[in-house]
Amino acid sequence: MIAVRVALLYPEVYEVARFRQARKEFPPLGVLQLAAAAETAGHDVQVFPVTPGDARRDLSGFQAIGFSLSSSATVTTMLTARTESIIDPAALIMLGGHHTTLYPEQTLLNFAADLACVGQCEQSIGDVLTAPSHRRFAGIPGAVWRDRTGLHRNPVAHLPRSLDGVPPPARHLLPASELVTTGRLAGSDLAMTHVAFSRGCSFACAFCSAGRTPRSATAVERAPAAN
Repeated sequence: MIAVRVALLYPEVYEVARFRQARKEFPPLGVLQLAAAAETAGHDVQVFPVTPGDARRDLSGFQAIGFSLSSSATVTTMLTARTESIIDPAALIMLGGHHTTLYPEQTLLNFAADLACVGQCEQSIGDVLTAPSHRRFAGIPGAVWRDRTGLHRNPVAHLPRSLDGVPPPARHLLPASELVTTGRLAGSDLAMTHVAFSRGCSFACAFCSAGRTPRSATAVERAPAAN
């Protein structure tokens, strides 16, 4: 296997509940999880934050570049990073995140990307990076891509029942200031960091890319009616 240089770009999200406070909300655990999976597969990964006023990056030398689209509010900023950054013409352009999962085909076209990933991508990133120059995505779960015959979409992979085999987020790729926060508990200076212990959601919001039928609702629907 040949190691691939991978750049993963993510939008820095600031809390909107506090007026005039530019306080970062959460570290990019999803991007760091994907980076860890790529590193486990033997690839060289770097991550880059993107903000509305600082979106241009020099990505020359990277063979694969991924853009994380966490919501529709970040699409414009990430599209600026896509169009204004220095990117090798032969680089593989990948898309992921909640917005991509909701609108994979349209997002693929808007970003002139080679691949959009629907759902969880850690299990498929190794296959995508095996030979990025070949652009062969048939059979890769959750892959949406286009070729001369049109757009193609593969079935989404099921969530793993156990997370024991999933590598922890590649926190070493970011400085501690991006991962550790203070002032979150009643104005204290206690240092905190975020940890994800599960996947998925028990709710079924129609507007959410993670929405599914809750087990509790299914149980209620199947319960016999009272006399």
